[in-house]
Amino acid sequence: MKVSVTFTAEAIEKVEIVEHTETAGIADPAIAGIPGENAAKK
Repeated sequence: MKVSVTFTAEAIEKVEIVEHTETAGIADPAIAGIPGENAAKK
């Protein structure tokens, strides 16, 4: 899995999934939740 992370000195601003080879349909909910989980933890 390749991700793109945007951050400042104080916090992680954004996490985007750039590329993955996970099984479609099975991993989709987890992959879709990664950026939101990061934002919730700020």
